[in-house]
Amino acid sequence: MVHVPAANAVLTSDLVYSGVHAWEGPQVTKDKIQSWLSALHTLRERYGTDVTVHPGHGPQGDTTRYEEIRHYLHDFLTVTQTATSRQEALTEMTRRYPDHHQADFLLPLSIDFHVHP
Repeated sequence: MVHVPAANAVLTSDLVYSGVHAWEGPQVTKDKIQSWLSALHTLRERYGTDVTVHPGHGPQGDTTRYEEIRHYLHDFLTVTQTATSRQEALTEMTRRYPDHHQADFLLPLSIDFHVHP
């Protein structure tokens, strides 16, 4: 993550995804997702709400990008903790996020890591 004061911008790398299913596959445990959520809160607190956010994936925008990914991560945790199968989790996440990209790659690999048959 890089803050560029002269451009009033934050380049977030993979902390923020916008319109793309986030990578939560191998090595991204539930504890790491909780840390990710904390890091998003810290970004907002540290740099305020008047910066341009450049996600690692997806279009730039304002700080609502932080809330979009926070909401997505909370949904992902809820869905993967309650799903009885990987297919059920995949169906639910694609229902909740029908316009997100990488539903055929990032999402299934993330679900496979978090939902155990």
